[in-house]
Amino acid sequence: MNCEHFAASAVRYDDEVCVIGGKESESVEILSLKGENRWVEVADLNMRREAAASALCQGCVYVVGGKTPTEWSSASGQCYDFENNKWSNLTNMLWPRYGHALVCLQGLLYAIGGCNSDDQSAES
Repeated sequence: MNCEHFAASAVRYDDEVCVIGGKESESVEILSLKGENRWVEVADLNMRREAAASALCQGCVYVVGGKTPTEWSSASGQCYDFENNKWSNLTNMLWPRYGHALVCLQGLLYAIGGCNSDDQSAES
């Protein structure tokens, strides 16, 4: 990788691995599992996210929650469009959380578990 990604999230997209953010990093890097096996930087997140969750859903990478520079536990999220190399902001989740899981099922995203801003288990 080109930079550190402590407490980052990651998703698999076709034959690529996408590593997203982490503590002290808004950078996003993709490793192609075919060919050169080298890390390529793509558009940065709109804000740094530590202990966020990510998932691939309908061809886009979603990253939600986590700890941001301004929030101990965030409800916000972003979506990455591979075709345009651009991150867009999402509507907030109902509850802020970090250290959670994110899954896509039948085109819908589900954030599961994690902790809220009081270090209490988050509602699912």
